Amino acid sequence: MAEDWDVESVGEWLEASNFADYKDLFCTRHKIDGIALLSLTEQEMKSKPLNMKILGDIKRISRAIDNLKTADLEISETVLIEKNTSKVKNLLYTNPGDNTSGLELLSPLSLFKNRGLMGNTLKKTFPNSNVLSYSKLQEWLRVLVGLGYLFFAIFLTSIVMTIVHDRVPDTLKYPPLPDIFLDNIPLIPVAFQAAELCGVSLAIILAILLFFHKYRIIIFRRLFSILGSLFMLRCCTMFVTSLSVPGSHLNCTAQQYQSWELKFHRSLEIFSGAGMVLSGVKTCGDYMFSGHTTVITTLNLFITEYTAKDLHLISTLGWILNMFGIFFVLAAHEHYSIDVLIAFYITTRLFISYHSFANSRASVPRIWFPMFSYLERYTTERVPNVYEFPITIPIWIKSICMEILNL
Repeated sequence: MAEDWDVESVGEWLEASNFADYKDLFCTRHKIDGIALLSLTEQEMKSKPLNMKILGDIKRISRAIDNLKTADLEISETVLIEKNTSKVKNLLYTNPGDNTSGLELLSPLSLFKNRGLMGNTLKKTFPNSNVLSYSKLQEWLRVLVGLGYLFFAIFLTSIVMTIVHDRVPDTLKYPPLPDIFLDNIPLIPVAFQAAELCGVSLAIILAILLFFHKYRIIIFRRLFSILGSLFMLRCCTMFVTSLSVPGSHLNCTAQQYQSWELKFHRSLEIFSGAGMVLSGVKTCGDYMFSGHTTVITTLNLFITEYTAKDLHLISTLGWILNMFGIFFVLAAHEHYSIDVLIAFYITTRLFISYHSFANSRASVPRIWFPMFSYLERYTTERVPNVYEFPITIPIWIKSICMEILNL
């Protein structure tokens, strides 16, 4: 692995990567080994003592270092035991009669050329290992941190929804605002439930997609991070502005909770029911901006982004459900048109911004995505849409199936 390289190995890597001009600077003058190389940043390359002047070389070396980190991550996921068992000894020679050492595959000159071969060989050598590598634990830890962030944002949203319910304007003093859509489209009583069914359908499609997607861990943490940021932003907009009730049919009046204990209990009810009418939750005052539109649109965008191009029917179905969901939200007269438009705009902008930052490795304002640097630490390029069956089928089941097929 690159972190185990000495100074000479770093020099070999620089030559193999067409950065031989910097071998003297990195190795001879500053004694940069593998650990120092992996921790090197663009800012450190630009400033003293390295003081590199060519921006193109700085960018290319930085990208090559990112690729090394990715290579280390892939190898650490497959190399489960360093000094153990005869399987490692068998791995030292990749082919019978071949004197090419397996350890040579880990050399600086061939690491980035042979890492796919090395990974496949190791996976065949340890097909049924139950040992979970450190990097795998780290990846799942990032998912759990993202999930915790989302849960915190949703619970905070539930608390704010309870607070704004206290401040719902009196419908006699503040009648519904003029709205070109609500004024011309008749009320459909069950439309809000239909909108939630569209959201549930999108969630099921995305769940099936993630089950088969090879990079489901990355997608999960991105989903949690983006939804968490959207709900945090929604907390702010709901709290600062209380719009009048969109329609008299809602029977929304200010609900006074006498203590914070009652408010907390109400917040738990909203949180446990996910704020959905289908689960029996009824809320008032949470208009700016539409949470239903936000969730439905986010699910659709993830389906579109992580569906292979030849599965375009799935993306088309996602957009159809998205548009119908938005229509049903408006047809239920539960939100003003501006609530829905702002929700759709903010959701799409944050989704595009997050993925643009992740794909380009640009610096991200922490106010929008507080944990971006942590969650996307080892992501250096766009996630390819590759699918796999995540469950290993036991050999005896395969044998039975083959026998049945041969009957």
